Amino acid sequence: MATTYKSTRKKNKEFIPLEADSTISLVEDSALKYYSDSSNYLKVMLGINASIMNEMDYIDIARKGLKKDSVVRVSQKLDISQEKMSSLLHMSARTFQRLNDNEPLDIYTTEQTIEMARVIVRAHQVFEDETIAIQWLKSPLKVLGGVSPIDLFDTSFGVQMVLDVLGRIEQGVYS
Repeated sequence: MATTYKSTRKKNKEFIPLEADSTISLVEDSALKYYSDSSNYLKVMLGINASIMNEMDYIDIARKGLKKDSVVRVSQKLDISQEKMSSLLHMSARTFQRLNDNEPLDIYTTEQTIEMARVIVRAHQVFEDETIAIQWLKSPLKVLGGVSPIDLFDTSFGVQMVLDVLGRIEQGVYS
């Protein structure tokens, strides 16, 4: 049986076991709160019902595949055309139109769609306003070489660059 520990905040950082009848409120865990707040917004945007408590849950969703409707929802949230969304997903608009509504998308398309949605959620958290977040994502930025963040959504490297800029903005660093 695993032992649960709590910090006593002493200088020696001693850890003592919790009593068997003690309970820890999981809601107080900041990582869990982050995932529950952001995952609710993300789940609504993607139109999914899966539980998202950590990174492994994203992997499970990617492996199972999202439906075509999730891609449509993200493109509507970003207020971009199906053609633009298709190009970000590295497929032709015609190929996207031919996709079966009920069949799961491949792992790469699913993963890229989830990443786009996660950036939207992060921008919303940083700017605390969905309209401003979407406007920022569509605006050319000097820090990104004059490219808009949304134009970098087609690669994981681009997504990470956008997340880095959002992190700097959140910390008050000029970006």
